Amino acid sequence: MSKLITSIDVGLKEIVEIQKQNLEINRENKELFAVLHQKEKLEKLRSSAVVLILLLNFFLSIFSFL
Repeated sequence: MSKLITSIDVGLKEIVEIQKQNLEINRENKELFAVLHQKEKLEKLRSSAVVLILLLNFFLSIFSFL
């Protein structure tokens, strides 16, 4: 009976350690997701800025001919 309790205790300690590792990995994943999401937003902003600059150049070139 004592060996059974000891093995259950060891198993529970291993489970707790695995859960701690999972929590840490989840935290890191959330941080990485936040960084990737921010990069995606910046890429969209850059794309919009490029389109805006191209449109401004287009209209300026049209008005320069007038």
